[in-house]
Amino acid sequence: MPVKVPLPRIDDIDSALSEKSLAEFVEQAWHIVEPSTPYVRSWHLDAVDEHLEAVTLGQIRDLIICIPPRFSKSTHVSVMWPIWEWGPKNMAHTRFLINSYSNDLVLEQAVNSRLIIQSNWYQQRWGYRYKLTGDQNAKEYYSNDKRGYRISTTLGGANTGRGGDRLIFDDPHNIKDAAVRESEAARVFVINAYNQVMTTRKNNPNSARVIIMQRSHEDDLVGHIKSKETGSYVVLSLPMRYEANKKCFTIVNGFKDPREKEGELLCPGRFPEEAVIEVEEALGARQTAAQFQQNPTPAGGNIFLEDHFQFYTELPKKFSVIIGSWDLAFKGSADSSKVCGLAWGFLDGDSYLLDRETGLWGFLKTKDAMRRLKERVPQMTRIYIEDKANGPAIIDALRSEITGLLEFKVNEYGSKLARAHAVTYMFEAGNVYLPHPSKAAWVKQYIQNMCAFPFGKYSDDTDATTQALLVRKKLMPTLTKFAPIESLEQHAWQNVGSSY
Repeated sequence: MPVKVPLPRIDDIDSALSEKSLAEFVEQAWHIVEPSTPYVRSWHLDAVDEHLEAVTLGQIRDLIICIPPRFSKSTHVSVMWPIWEWGPKNMAHTRFLINSYSNDLVLEQAVNSRLIIQSNWYQQRWGYRYKLTGDQNAKEYYSNDKRGYRISTTLGGANTGRGGDRLIFDDPHNIKDAAVRESEAARVFVINAYNQVMTTRKNNPNSARVIIMQRSHEDDLVGHIKSKETGSYVVLSLPMRYEANKKCFTIVNGFKDPREKEGELLCPGRFPEEAVIEVEEALGARQTAAQFQQNPTPAGGNIFLEDHFQFYTELPKKFSVIIGSWDLAFKGSADSSKVCGLAWGFLDGDSYLLDRETGLWGFLKTKDAMRRLKERVPQMTRIYIEDKANGPAIIDALRSEITGLLEFKVNEYGSKLARAHAVTYMFEAGNVYLPHPSKAAWVKQYIQNMCAFPFGKYSDDTDATTQALLVRKKLMPTLTKFAPIESLEQHAWQNVGSSY
């Protein structure tokens, strides 16, 4: 009977690097599971690996990773990390319990892990440290001779009676099916599964919990955890487009999102601008905010609802009055509020949003933006500027250049929320019209910002809008006394939003 000769162990620089770094291990093992796809190493994947290493080293115990779909996060967490601990880190005793909404997904990951374990590349380097046991070597459950095991199951599935040293929820929500994604019952099921597994199946107090997903709803699992377990989890949240006022910082080696430019993509080498725009258009504003930006808002909006926005493709021939409304900021740095200027036309009971200027601007650039909007919409006879931030200084600087500049006494109308609630009836009644999105590209972002308020990144669109509509309410008793003025016959569609 032939004798099996064990493969010789290879002591080389690459092996040493893999034993020290999960990122190095992933790069070297990648060809085994993705032989036709070159591995593209990037800072965001190194960040994922660095945070998993912190779990391995006991520096942190509970970790949430929120990254957009199709960024290889599951491969790093559920395929590579378990077998990196078993082999390169010599922790074959570690027991993994891995859950997902999808049986196919969780079993595919288990198969890929085992494929690497059984490869010559892995066996030559770490095969001497443990062996898979033949009696427990199925896709759903395999163990090793050091008493470690991996259980792969769907949420609420079999084998959850066992515990784990590493409890992983990988894509717990089914975001592909819109009906399931929006189902309260489906979300409650995931949360109940989390409560039953993540809190009752720990092998010991030091057992680690890792959740990896993209956001899908404000009441999804991460939303539930943030509301109930504040402080227990380290959260690595990396949006598709960089948002300076939501820059991610964690305690793991002082990590911070290295991006500095607003809107900078997460990995343009993998998903360039044109590809991201295509997916954003397919997802729509709400799911783009959730899955790409990790910032979900309620279905249809919060105070302002998507269904209440009306659109126009042609403007009325005349308006009773056309006004400007500006929400300003103190400075133009990345962590400040945005400046927003809107042009509105009022006729009878309807309000028409005509044009928009917005940006992270200081004093001088704000003045330039006000000149641009006035030049494009010269029919504005009244331009209302809030009496805070740079407002009074802007009025003084431009009074001799632009006529009709007026202070808006914002404190007379209460808080931002109070001002928003005071004008929602106009939207609900269908009396607020926006340019059709096919005519003005900025409309989608405007709607997203309005629907996200008061939980969104910026409130500038909302503040400038509520200011304009509160002015309208004040003018309503006298609107009929205005002789109708010509509408924007010279306001070419190609200019609408061209400066954004």
